Amino acid sequence: AGALVGIAVERSPEMVVALLATLKAGAAYLPLDPSYPPERLRFMLADSGVRHVIARAGVGQQIAGLSDNVTIFDERHEYTSNLSTAKPTVRICTSGVAYVNHTSGSTGEPKGVVVPHRGVVRLLASPNFAVFDANTRFLQMATLSFDAATLEIWAPLLHGGCVVLAPPGPLTPRDIAAEISTNNVNALWLTSSLLHETVRTAAASLAPVQQLFAGGDVLAVDDVARVQCAQPDCQVVNGYGPTENTTFTACYCVPPSATLKTGVPIGRPVTGTQVYVLDKNLNPVPRGVVGELYAAGSGLAQGYLNRPALTAERFVANPFEAAGRRMYRTGDLARWTANAYLEFVGRVDDQFKIRGFRVEVGEVVSALMKQPGVANAAVVVHGVYSEKRLVVYIVPRDGFRPDVQGLRQQLARVLPEYMVPSALVIVDSIPLTRHGKLDRKALPDPDFCSPSGQSRAPRSPNEEILCSLFADVLGIPTAGLDDNFFECGGHSLLATRLVSRIRSTLGIELPIRTLFEVPTVAALSSRLQRGAETRPRVAVGNRPAPLPLSYAQQRLWFIDKQKGSSAEYNIVEVLRLSGELDFEALLLTANTIVARHESLRTHFEEVDGQPAQVVTPSLQLEIPVRDLSAFTDEQRDEHVRQAIRAETNEPFDLQHGPVIRLKLLKLESHKHILLRSMHHVVSDAWSQGVFNREFATLYETYSAKRESPLKPLSIQYADFTLWQRNWLESGALQRGLEYWKKQLAGLPERLDLPTDRPRPTVQNFQGGVCRMCLTPSELSSLKRLSRDSDASLYMVLVAAFAVLMNRYSRQEDIVIGSPIANRQAEQLEDLIGLFVNLLVMRIGVRRDAQFSDLVRQVRATALEAYEYQDVPFERIVEEISPQRRADRNPLFQVTFAVQNAPWDSQVLRDLVVELVDREDVLVRFDMELHAFERADGLSIFWVYRKDLFDEWRIEQMMLHYGRILRAVAENPHLAVRRIDLFGTGERDRILGRSAAQPGG
Repeated sequence: AGALVGIAVERSPEMVVALLATLKAGAAYLPLDPSYPPERLRFMLADSGVRHVIARAGVGQQIAGLSDNVTIFDERHEYTSNLSTAKPTVRICTSGVAYVNHTSGSTGEPKGVVVPHRGVVRLLASPNFAVFDANTRFLQMATLSFDAATLEIWAPLLHGGCVVLAPPGPLTPRDIAAEISTNNVNALWLTSSLLHETVRTAAASLAPVQQLFAGGDVLAVDDVARVQCAQPDCQVVNGYGPTENTTFTACYCVPPSATLKTGVPIGRPVTGTQVYVLDKNLNPVPRGVVGELYAAGSGLAQGYLNRPALTAERFVANPFEAAGRRMYRTGDLARWTANAYLEFVGRVDDQFKIRGFRVEVGEVVSALMKQPGVANAAVVVHGVYSEKRLVVYIVPRDGFRPDVQGLRQQLARVLPEYMVPSALVIVDSIPLTRHGKLDRKALPDPDFCSPSGQSRAPRSPNEEILCSLFADVLGIPTAGLDDNFFECGGHSLLATRLVSRIRSTLGIELPIRTLFEVPTVAALSSRLQRGAETRPRVAVGNRPAPLPLSYAQQRLWFIDKQKGSSAEYNIVEVLRLSGELDFEALLLTANTIVARHESLRTHFEEVDGQPAQVVTPSLQLEIPVRDLSAFTDEQRDEHVRQAIRAETNEPFDLQHGPVIRLKLLKLESHKHILLRSMHHVVSDAWSQGVFNREFATLYETYSAKRESPLKPLSIQYADFTLWQRNWLESGALQRGLEYWKKQLAGLPERLDLPTDRPRPTVQNFQGGVCRMCLTPSELSSLKRLSRDSDASLYMVLVAAFAVLMNRYSRQEDIVIGSPIANRQAEQLEDLIGLFVNLLVMRIGVRRDAQFSDLVRQVRATALEAYEYQDVPFERIVEEISPQRRADRNPLFQVTFAVQNAPWDSQVLRDLVVELVDREDVLVRFDMELHAFERADGLSIFWVYRKDLFDEWRIEQMMLHYGRILRAVAENPHLAVRRIDLFGTGERDRILGRSAAQPGG
């Protein structure tokens, strides 16, 4: 009791457990955002004097160096603790501290606001701005360090309702829509900027929300109108209040038929709160006159932790109450309207909000002034709502030219992400008005396109074209000579696209590895002449009869022929459709895509002993509908599972076609499940993205009764097939095979992983799925490691996976398969078809080597492999001729892929579309890893053979893989042998359980 407990747990059930445990012990909590820089966390811990810290594994390692007393939850929800297990008997008074929340400080350091229990009770016990009860389902999205979390967590819990925990990390409007739909959310809090984005892109998704709270900045009238149009029954509440008065001070409940012209008021005081609009002499001003807003009542904080002078300055005596009562000086300007509502006008100082977070200019300027070479600085905000971005103008010291990118990196080490400027601009002086204030109009416009804060213009036609290509591929307005492709968001897949654009635009063949070596326009332009021979352009030509298959298609055709229409290569996607479904538009959309892409109208016949493509001139798909609305929820769920299982295992008839199927399951009038299946012989992961992008565009268009806006395709898959054979047979195939024979000489026969059952003589392809997640902060650390190593995220992840395989197999020669999109021509980017190829990554893992050395080895191996990605995998297998076995795959038995193929957002007309995770999957290798980068971090799906592995072993591998990644992110120079996979007693448990198993 009386302790202050730091909580460094991201949004999760453990976070809520930690909060409840802390308060029940009579302690108070200090939110520690794991995404904050270590320097800021160190200051908060020292400033607060916390006695205990509760943290998640991974975050705990970061906190452990900052605090001596850390309780850590691990991934399996076990924890180690030196806290007492005795049940405390405590008394908690209303004036006792509930939590301490640090906000930006004008003095250059964050300040801790001490919030008592009575402030939370006053806000939520009997609110006059909302209705909370046992039916409340509040979506919890805010970080614990943002005081919106007080409303999101305690409003439902104190009334017997439900807290719906959103996934960790920032959420997009599409993510929010999915959470609302999936979890029946009826209460929601959004910052004004996030509300702006949500109503602009997914207003229909707010339909189930009964209470929508917004705030953190000025609310746009148009945004409120859009919400009321989309959901007339939703109560929109504009909430205003600083942290110093416990989340809300005043609220405006927007009437359903309100006509707002000049702005959205901030309303009237919430229960237990008094507000005053006063002049500089603390006298009330008349209605309509602007004054400074003061707040009083039971919601007031005790003050600022260990800051008596600052507390006395901001929490002043209340002349309108009994002696000893205080009021808080907000620094906000406001006025009373004629109908007794408060209107927010502005600030008396230069504080502002970014995405709902308070930012004191003084703190940013203070951090800048500590950097060498900075003589003066000014901080301003550009844009409104979701477009708000922080801009810093820097005056350098005499004779010193600051490194702008270096400055930004230094700021990121001490300031939270939302306070790090989007642009830094060098100026000769800070312009001032006649009254000595910052003259914002005289400041030059910033350049947001260049991460370095400075963007040199191109100097030649080639450089001008390259700048344009960089911007086009990266999706930014402009690019400059010094812009780093990978620092601007590029990755290996986009690198392939850029090389394709360079080839088609400049007629120059450029190896992908060159882009990794010189990733800026300035450096790349000098290397353009070093490219290899120009590849012929893919174009429409005369088609022979019979029409041959591509190399990849030929391999799958032979497999299908041998196994008799196996479902092994089915690609099944399951979508949940929530909202009003236009079935005619759905059917027309599907058939338009089939008409656009010949590959979906192709079947395969045998002519003179050789397979041939046969393109059907027209094909009309039907979408059978199965009505499940009469069943109970449990029965419907079981029918859906059965339907997915049946679809997964239903083979295609390649000889007669079609090679695509769609089926619709009707759950309720506004809820459907769409099953879409294609055979791998005509599709791959990139093709799924092409299909979904065209599907979204066409469905929106046809629902609105308009014509298709899609341009005709310039080529078809058959044109690529003919080009591929001509290109490879002209000499490229032989050169590639010579490389792969040399690279794979003396390849080990197998990867000897421990299994839980003897390997069967024939694979059955039934797979299980386990998922692991890396937090945004962990993903950020790994990306930083990849940048420092001049590598991609994929290369770092594969290097860590090779370490894991080395530990489990005790082999140094690790072979991993890697799917690659293999769309090296611009015209191929919009085609549905089988282009993907498999590359062989052979990695030597030496236990005495540093992990950073291993990343460099993987980088070199990958870049060489990219140069020879045209060589079909099946031809490599034939050339090397390993011993073929029915129980395992040739060359490698595990694969790793970072799935960053194009996947556009699907916000369909009146529909929320969600991807449904599947339990029953098909697996083609012993183990397949698929990594997906999302807003909430990195998700890695482990697909494994059920006939070889138990789920517990895969979970153990995931646990160990996570430990490897966290260890090397913290210290990339760690020797492989020093990476410890095991916790206390864990080694004995694993060895004891697996000793009797093959390879154990």
